Amino acid sequence: MNREAIENKIAHFALRLISSTLFRAEYSAQTLRRRFEWTSAVSAKRLARKFPEAQFTPLHLGGVPAESIQTSAHPKRTLLYLHGGGYFMGSIESYRRTAMRIAHRTNAKVLLLGYRLAPEYPHPAALEDARAAYLELIKTTPWEEVFIVGDSAGGGLTLATLLWLRDRGERLPKGAVAICPWADLTGSIADGSRDVCLSGGHTIKWSSWYVGNADPKTPYISPSFGDYSGLPPILFFAGESDILFNETQFVANKALQAGVKVHKVIGKNMQHDWFLVLPHLVESKRAMALLADFIKT
Repeated sequence: MNREAIENKIAHFALRLISSTLFRAEYSAQTLRRRFEWTSAVSAKRLARKFPEAQFTPLHLGGVPAESIQTSAHPKRTLLYLHGGGYFMGSIESYRRTAMRIAHRTNAKVLLLGYRLAPEYPHPAALEDARAAYLELIKTTPWEEVFIVGDSAGGGLTLATLLWLRDRGERLPKGAVAICPWADLTGSIADGSRDVCLSGGHTIKWSSWYVGNADPKTPYISPSFGDYSGLPPILFFAGESDILFNETQFVANKALQAGVKVHKVIGKNMQHDWFLVLPHLVESKRAMALLADFIKT
């Protein structure tokens, strides 16, 4: 077994241990949210001390709390980032480090959105916040400089936002990135047989918090049921061992068949959100480089 394989095995073992102890499916949304913040949140002051070139500016975008993050004095593009967390956890604080890393690699200003969370705010709250922020953004930023990027639930929200914008004749961004998107909240495609972090128990419970009384087959909730014609280029990331691997493949192929310029990156033996959660792995560095290439070119 080579060094890369050993590092992958150790990292995935650690993920399994953390998930099985801190993020079990039976825990409440509030408990899981607190634990996610405890393990992931970092202050802007702390990052600024370590990375003095980074700038963190709180703001509101379309009335929604957000933070502008950049590591260059003259960023060449703007990314609206929709964070993951099953639609019920995740925040500006817990995704600040990820957004800074992406800003650095893409020479972009990343606008990290603090959209409303379920179960306190079920669908369509997150979609309303995402579209309000985007519509406000394009008032002052040329469309050719704007991308929407999201991971997990935020990846699904990215696709749902594109569908909503297209359906209403709004200007679409230059492109989008869907990282391990949660695209089917009916649970009909998910396969957790090789996932060390997530199970069907997680996704079924979390889906109920976000869907509420709505129809989970609505494309604005489950983009896997949507029509992808007329959308801009989309880069999909899928980990082979991710519970959402099948649905990411399904949506990417559906978009491709609809005439969308689709780019797809498969993480060999990788887990959900692998290059955001485990950035030190060789496969993670490759994935981040490909994300940067897509945004830049």
